Amino acid sequence: MKQSLLILLVILCASISNAQVGIGTSTPNVNAMLDVTSTSKGFLPPRMSTSQRMAMVNPQSGMIVFDDTERALYVYIFFRGWQKVLTGFSGTYSLPTDVSSIAGAAAEEVTAKNVLFTLAKNRDANYVLSTNTGAAFLNEILIQRRVELWGEGFRFFDLKRMNAPLDRTGGNATVALSG
Repeated sequence: MKQSLLILLVILCASISNAQVGIGTSTPNVNAMLDVTSTSKGFLPPRMSTSQRMAMVNPQSGMIVFDDTERALYVYIFFRGWQKVLTGFSGTYSLPTDVSSIAGAAAEEVTAKNVLFTLAKNRDANYVLSTNTGAAFLNEILIQRRVELWGEGFRFFDLKRMNAPLDRTGGNATVALSG
């Protein structure tokens, strides 16, 4: 009888305990369900094709997969669907330095001008390499970004980050936003 009670107690304790799993560590972080630690290896998420990823029935928010077809990491976000985690490899480009830090940094400005020229030239054969510097070049980047990313909503975030005002007058209304 004592043996049966002991077995039942062990099973009960095991079923209600909540522990962390550690790979490469004997002390996993208490806030993590899975803690992977390594100084020489990376994490390899599940890999699948675009059609396999899209065929998943009822994916859960936070699910991460690597899409072999698009060669991109995706995360599933509820109400937004599959979102590409990193961009800038083929379809969407970003300048190699933050536009707010370009003014006065000559080497970064030259690199940014060359990247901007390549991107704008693909869209407009008449585009010429910028001779602007400092604030004028920052403004040119923002203008070209607005053209490249029209309709994607990034312009608002540029304005917010740079604390720039936005004034628009339409047929029925005037909208003024400031930092």
